[in-house]
Amino acid sequence: IEPAMKRVWRRATPMAIASGAPVGPQFDAPSGTPAPSGTPAPSGRLLQATSDAPTGPAVEPIRIAATEAAVLHRSVRAAFAERDNWLNRRTIERAYLRAIGAARHDVLIACAYFFPGAKIRRALAEAAARGVRVRLLLQGQIEYRLPHFGTLALHEELLRAGIEIIEYRPSFLHAKLALADQWLTIGSSNIDPFSLLLAREANVIARDPALAADLRERIERAIADGGSPVRWSQVIRRPWWVRIAARAAAAVLRVGVAISGRGLRY
Repeated sequence: IEPAMKRVWRRATPMAIASGAPVGPQFDAPSGTPAPSGTPAPSGRLLQATSDAPTGPAVEPIRIAATEAAVLHRSVRAAFAERDNWLNRRTIERAYLRAIGAARHDVLIACAYFFPGAKIRRALAEAAARGVRVRLLLQGQIEYRLPHFGTLALHEELLRAGIEIIEYRPSFLHAKLALADQWLTIGSSNIDPFSLLLAREANVIARDPALAADLRERIERAIADGGSPVRWSQVIRRPWWVRIAARAAAAVLRVGVAISGRGLRY
């Protein structure tokens, strides 16, 4: 995941510094002027990079591997999306909602802490209802009890909607990425109240078939090597104490969202 994110950012940053390309409509931000040489592009700016993009002291040289050649021979549309508590409160959440809403074939999300609000849950369910394969690769080991049991409380709803849930068991999962057809995002944001309502987060967002295929292949490999599907039969047979813990954790998380004053928008 980390090498894939570096490849996206190395390609995107140089051209943005040189051209100051305007923001795409999906980011709801004004177009800007070119960034000074050697500085990162502003949040939300639409970035475009090609294999002959200029390099500078702040940009590491691009090493072209065989799997990257197809991408580097054409432009890559990418953006740097930031979430803060001032001007960009819902930038990342909106990007997820638009991508899931536009998906026609496949949605694949991998993140450690998954407790989405009603809007993202509804978008995932609607995608599954129109024939999109929706898969979630989630934390299989207990690292923090509150988010772990909170996620368990959503399993019945998600499985009823036709969404596949896979738990990653070999180690703690700290991936934070998503794919929706040719759209992809990698960054710091989980899909939970802390990331989407409170914390400062940053994601790289791109739309490219070769990058999406490469990232999808890596996640598919992780699923094959260490993924354990969550079955309906397992969920309904969980011990009573697990069900109580899950409901209690979900209630605490929802109270936290309400206290934040942003519950209606989550």
